[in-house]
Amino acid sequence: MGKHGVTWVGNMGKHGVPWVGNMGKHGVPWVGNMGKHGVTWVGNMGKHGVTWVGNMGKHGVPWVGNMGKHGVPWVGNTGKHGVPWVGNMGKHGVP
Repeated sequence: MGKHGVTWVGNMGKHGVPWVGNMGKHGVPWVGNMGKHGVTWVGNMGKHGVTWVGNMGKHGVPWVGNMGKHGVPWVGNTGKHGVPWVGNMGKHGVP
């Protein structure tokens, strides 16, 4: 992705949207509702991490990879199984 990352607005399908790769300087803001299996992220987040706003699906959202300088602020409701985090947190961890 480019300098400002990728903004996603809308509804995901049954199996959500798997992301694979590296995010840009400002990470990726996500706005909308996730599908049945949520959204799997794989890769490295950018300088400001990834802001997530919205509702997670049935299985929540597994994160795999390294968070950026400011970690990842999470705003919204978690799904049935919550949100497992796998990887290393950044400078400020995860609020």
